[in-house]
Amino acid sequence: MVGSMDTSLFDTLLDTLNYNVTGWLVYDSTNDNAEAKTVSDFDKVVYNDYGLVLADGIKRYGDADITITLNLTMDNLGDGANYAFFNGKSYVMPKVPVLYSALTTGSAANDAKIYGTDTNAFVLSKGDVVDIVLNNDDTAKHPFHLHGHNFQVLWRSSESEGYFNHSNVTFASVPMRRDTLVVNPMGNFVIRFVADNPGIWFFHCHIEWHMDAGLAAVMVEAPFYLQEHMTIPQNHYDVCNASGTLTAGNAAGNMVDFYDLAGENKEVAPLPAGFTPRGIVALAFSCVAAVLGLASIVWYGIAPVTAGRVAI
Repeated sequence: MVGSMDTSLFDTLLDTLNYNVTGWLVYDSTNDNAEAKTVSDFDKVVYNDYGLVLADGIKRYGDADITITLNLTMDNLGDGANYAFFNGKSYVMPKVPVLYSALTTGSAANDAKIYGTDTNAFVLSKGDVVDIVLNNDDTAKHPFHLHGHNFQVLWRSSESEGYFNHSNVTFASVPMRRDTLVVNPMGNFVIRFVADNPGIWFFHCHIEWHMDAGLAAVMVEAPFYLQEHMTIPQNHYDVCNASGTLTAGNAAGNMVDFYDLAGENKEVAPLPAGFTPRGIVALAFSCVAAVLGLASIVWYGIAPVTAGRVAI
């Protein structure tokens, strides 16, 4: 316990503690490891890995069957906290995990609506070639991670280039592959993958508090295939039951009408436009108090000087 530790020893430990933990990705063990850098060093020197050409030579996948455009913004909601948004929606976890909804809603599983108003769900068919176009309206860079796939990086803009414009770019013929990619401030990127891994795959910012603030989307990949081939182990249901998590129906747990989302989890209400009734009342009382205060000052100022007042 720190409270019982010798103070001088504790100070020594703090002075010698190495906050920078570094690992090396080694391709050739005969070479020396590069000198370790601190996080601040990486902020100063940015290596643009977009230009890397893969040794396996896998060419760019064919034209996209579906293009998902995600516009990233940051803003406050009605509770005063800052949230992150894709296309004006801040991700909220549904009452029923998306996987269970996909497995229990029959033909409706192919409709993104049943997965929730603020779940940012996109349904993909098995074998689709999928492009994700991400436009960053924020002045900070963000690392984005896609579960379930190593995607091709067709394009990444420099800073402050705005929204993606296909007519201004040429896609790489042998794109590098990643599962995580940084988008530059006020920039954009385009990634491509083949929907050949049926499942429910999260796409999210890898800065944890940004993901918690809603910067996430869900790829519902081949839900009909999942219904035919996937069986959930009983211990998964046991965990859900123990935590009170629903395991069937749409995002709200409705098993009768999959398009009735009454009672679903939703994002915090937005800040009201203009004045609310409470705000109007508060403003009115504030104005009255201000006028009375000014009146008392004026009255005091014009009152005649009487005995007992001392001039300074």
